Amino acid sequence: MPGETIIKENKHAKGIYLILSGSVLLSGSQEAQVFRRLVSGSFFGEMCITDERKSAVNYIAETELNTLFIPREVFLELAEKYPGDIEKLSALAYFRYKHFLYVKILAFRS
Repeated sequence: MPGETIIKENKHAKGIYLILSGSVLLSGSQEAQVFRRLVSGSFFGEMCITDERKSAVNYIAETELNTLFIPREVFLELAEKYPGDIEKLSALAYFRYKHFLYVKILAFRS
């Protein structure tokens, strides 16, 4: 549902979301702070799973959203079976986390 918060800032995700259709906004604690828009083919929630971090931003449905959800427990089972692939996802999660922090710093400066 548009406007629904999927993952709240400073909270853990319950799994990984792959966007099949629709879009999600990444925002700060103030709704006017939109850092990025994710669209079909994008995914999110991996930082909270691979690195056990709390979310750096709010993930809010911008439109009607259709996602594939992989619960944390299922993801961790897959991680045991395919550790090399999970290491790559963890590296990507780290890069995205650093990018989001940089974007947030720039937003606060302006």
